[in-house]
Amino acid sequence: MKVGCPAGRGVRAPGGSVTATAAHGTLLVSEVARGDVRSETSYGAVEVDVRKSTAAWLDRAER
Repeated sequence: MKVGCPAGRGVRAPGGSVTATAAHGTLLVSEVARGDVRSETSYGAVEVDVRKSTAAWLDRAER
């Protein structure tokens, strides 16, 4: 799933892999249980909440 998000918005409980982008502001992807999450914002924070009891591997880059 590809999502363009307005500032301060996000994606809740994606059913699988998701790519989320925001031009400005905080980006939130919550309740992730499986799949890949790719998120990017040109200015602001990126927050990814992983569902409890779910293993996660983080590959994080900051520019």
